[in-house]
Amino acid sequence: MSSITSPSAAATLTAATPSTRNQVVDATRAVAMLAVVVGHWLVALPIAGANGSIGGINAIERLRSFQYLTWIFQVMPLVFVVGGFANAASLATARARGGRDSDWVASRLRRLLKPTIMFAAFWAGARVIAGDVGLVATAARVASVPLWFLAVYVVVVAVQPLIDRVWKDRAVATLACLVVLSLLGDLAQITSGFSAVGWLNHIWVFAACQQLGVLWFEGRLPSGRRAFVAAVSALGTAVGLVAFGPWSLSLVYVSGQRMSNAHPPSIILLLMGAFQVCAVRSIEAKAQRWLQKPKVWMAVAVINLRIMTIYLWHFTALIIASVIVIPIGLRPAAGLGSAYWWLNRPLWYALLTAFLVGIVALLGRFESGGKAVARPLALLAMVPVASLALLRITGNGATVLTALVLLAIDRFLARKGHATCI
Repeated sequence: MSSITSPSAAATLTAATPSTRNQVVDATRAVAMLAVVVGHWLVALPIAGANGSIGGINAIERLRSFQYLTWIFQVMPLVFVVGGFANAASLATARARGGRDSDWVASRLRRLLKPTIMFAAFWAGARVIAGDVGLVATAARVASVPLWFLAVYVVVVAVQPLIDRVWKDRAVATLACLVVLSLLGDLAQITSGFSAVGWLNHIWVFAACQQLGVLWFEGRLPSGRRAFVAAVSALGTAVGLVAFGPWSLSLVYVSGQRMSNAHPPSIILLLMGAFQVCAVRSIEAKAQRWLQKPKVWMAVAVINLRIMTIYLWHFTALIIASVIVIPIGLRPAAGLGSAYWWLNRPLWYALLTAFLVGIVALLGRFESGGKAVARPLALLAMVPVASLALLRITGNGATVLTALVLLAIDRFLARKGHATCI
């Protein structure tokens, strides 16, 4: 690890980076992922249970003040925006080279699925061996929290070539349609609770965020001062809807809420995506210059190289640390929200980071390597295998549904004579 982060390696990487590459996009992805990790580690706290067991609490549900912090750490909309930029750039390059859409989809999903299968195999195996009760079962449920992202992102990426065909001529109409569908999903939540229509917002809201990233790639988002004004307007609208409407304060799921902003996502998250990307655009020129520094760019590159491994295993690092510190009498949740508690966060984060770095060093290689393009049949096998493994972990059919949706899209395109997605 030290060799690839040395000054000479950093200088080599900087020199090899194409001048046309938007390094701000890579930096935004890295910062967003770190924000996810920091946010989860801040609010998911282990506690000592009865008879020596280990449990956990959600700080957001204990202290309302923590719900305000979700306006800082809820960056999943920005993750999808950045994904939209990267997908648009990659798809355009693949098509320019004469590549098939099916190969492009396979290539994009392969990097997601390889580390996910390893993760799923570990925790599914652990749960099968240990049974459905006890510490391992609880740990598996906690560790699997990040997996909802995979189910949504796989679908959004798989349909990107289809959306792109409509987007070319009807960009405004396409984005407007996604916004309207998102609002209808919110209306379903407001009138009937967590209905099936409301849950479709996982697709509409995050697909709209992805298309904001496409606008960024196409150079159609405002920049500089205009972007700052747009960011303030989007944030102000979100705050107004929460203050005077039925939308909840927290931007992540809190049990007992009638109206969720996260699961399913609401129009508030779409507005936050607009705010976040416009905020980045307002400082993009300055950020691009700062990223020319070799050491800065090296740090960004290293995080992006292992970004899925970091995302998938950061809860596992938390679990490992909890199993160690709770039995020896340390209490990470003691004095929650107090000055004492905040002063102890650096030490807690240092411990968690050490375990996560170790996991990434051990398993990060599964995120890269091999053929640049996966064979469609290989991907076809990977999706249901991963889904069934995740089903064993989570106890729900979200990822199996994802596999069925992908297969349905594939068959539909095959009948229409287009290149299939899988």
